[in-house]
Amino acid sequence: MEKEKFTNNIDLNNIIPWNSKEFPVKINSIKYNQDNTLFVLATSRGYKIFSTKNMKQVHEETEKVRDLGDLELALTYYSSSLVFFIPSKYNNNFSEKELILFDDFRQKIIFKFKSKKEDITSFYIGKYAICLVLETQIIIIELLTLKIKYIISNIYCDEKLCSFNAYGFIAFTKNKEKYNVYIKILNIKNNRIISIRNKSLKPNFDYLQTLQLSPSG
Repeated sequence: MEKEKFTNNIDLNNIIPWNSKEFPVKINSIKYNQDNTLFVLATSRGYKIFSTKNMKQVHEETEKVRDLGDLELALTYYSSSLVFFIPSKYNNNFSEKELILFDDFRQKIIFKFKSKKEDITSFYIGKYAICLVLETQIIIIELLTLKIKYIISNIYCDEKLCSFNAYGFIAFTKNKEKYNVYIKILNIKNNRIISIRNKSLKPNFDYLQTLQLSPSG
């Protein structure tokens, strides 16, 4: 068996950076849109949108999209050109505290939300609202006005234990080895959130890995 040969020196002038255009694209996550007609790949160079019907890419992957950099999560609003995303920790253009809304048709950023203290670990887009999951907060933003409507603070959030659909969300948070349940129902009128009401649930288990709400509510 031939012995492996290793280099005795490294050419520091000929190293390819991980975010170079010559470096292979890395897929960070996959997200389905609200009616499961599209799915979005968040990659190390922007995002890619595919149809679930024929599994073909449905948008033109432009230089502006690739220049968005390394994305942790990306999601379209139904089948529109609106793409929400949060950057990864390797992104040099945006902070992990930001949620960005990019218009794929106009090829421009049209909205940014920045958390004051914590990183955004996950997010969900419903028909009327955006749900942001942070380390110790859950934030509900009204989609029509892009204004904060509700905040739950001082809790430990695991994005696997939060779920959101068109009419509300449920979150299981843990404190001192006990689960607390937050269920919020959105009251909608003319596409606006007119109120948010609570619904109670007492968990009778000690361990939970994940949960998911039905998209239809």
